Amino acid sequence: MSLDISACVMKFDVVLIYYYKWFSNFQEFYSDIFNTYLHSSNGYSTTSYSL
Repeated sequence: MSLDISACVMKFDVVLIYYYKWFSNFQEFYSDIFNTYLHSSNGYSTTSYSL
């Protein structure tokens, strides 16, 4: 039983690492897009996002 659990945990760790790498790349990609979007529509975004 313990062997099965450790195998599942190992697989889960690999999946976590894979998703973490994918998510960090995804985040960088979208932060670049978001920054360019904010800079291109700076006058509009400052008025619309100030609550």
